Amino acid sequence: MAEHNLENQLRTALQGLQPSRDFIQTVEKRFRPPKRKIEIQRAGGAQRFTLAAGSVLAAFLIILTLTRVLYYLLGFSRRHTA
Repeated sequence: MAEHNLENQLRTALQGLQPSRDFIQTVEKRFRPPKRKIEIQRAGGAQRFTLAAGSVLAAFLIILTLTRVLYYLLGFSRRHTA
């Protein structure tokens, strides 16, 4: 009898709830991000040069880092020590 009562209590406690439509609309309005307009402009000469120079420097640093990694992984650093 106690087991049956406990099962009924659990079934009632774990039963799904359906929130009201007004509550759902209020929550949606509160958490919906505002619509934003994004203006896209072409990069001017100075901006384009800065972007290109930054890209070249980044690529150079990546190549330099990979070269150093390979140098140490392949053991060239240990071959020239006495």
